[in-house]
Amino acid sequence: VLQLGNLVFEANPDNEDGSVITSAEELELLSDILGVSSDEILQSLTVRTVATSRETMQALRNTSNAKETRDALAKEIYAATFDWLVVAINDATCAEKNYKGEEKPEKFGVIALLDLFGFESFENNYFEQLCINHANERLQKKFTE
Repeated sequence: VLQLGNLVFEANPDNEDGSVITSAEELELLSDILGVSSDEILQSLTVRTVATSRETMQALRNTSNAKETRDALAKEIYAATFDWLVVAINDATCAEKNYKGEEKPEKFGVIALLDLFGFESFENNYFEQLCINHANERLQKKFTE
């Protein structure tokens, strides 16, 4: 994900509507990490493809759009990695999946994580924020008892 941020885009000297990646070494390293050819990465970040039922059209992305596409790809990779990690942790800590025998699942302990940031400071606190803060405090009390 971080390697994507190292890509540098500049206007295409041959076509001012398009962009190119000028950091060739960074692109090659990203290609090795992802297992995707550098040409495919370049194409996916600098060209937008629209397919209809009858035809496929391609439009060049300017530097700004190419950077936005890069950032969107990084966010998507991060989200997919996070989702995978949550599933892997849940599978590894799931009593029903990891312990065989006569024991009933109700007898297993529970691990609960509560992530509360407490009261937030806004310029204007409205009733909705008061309700959210109250609910957070009640949850925190329940889990810390």
